[in-house]
Amino acid sequence: MEFQRAIEDCDVCIKKEPKFSMGLSLTVKSKIFFLLPVKAYIRKGAALFAMREYSRAQKSYEDALMLDPQSKEALEGLSNCMRSNDEDPEKARERALQDPEVQEVWIWKKRKRSIKNTGIFKDFA
Repeated sequence: MEFQRAIEDCDVCIKKEPKFSMGLSLTVKSKIFFLLPVKAYIRKGAALFAMREYSRAQKSYEDALMLDPQSKEALEGLSNCMRSNDEDPEKARERALQDPEVQEVWIWKKRKRSIKNTGIFKDFA
């Protein structure tokens, strides 16, 4: 339960400084603030890793590396995720299907397929 709270805290930190989390404003004066979202992504990745959410942790470490490609913590976390992600493909599929974004894509693909199979647009092909 504490890991979930840590993830939520990291998300709040990332959302508070969206311009920095997109990698903008790299002046010397804002360098300290620029590092905050990087640390948030790293901490989020560590919490997800502890929860054995390796794919999500990997994404978080990749986001940190987008902002700071030299981050040793992010590189180490990413390599740990890649080593540990020996998840059964069927379990990974089931877990992915629980993600709302994946569900949305899945629904659109099914709709597209069903429209295509009706033959409504055969004259336009």
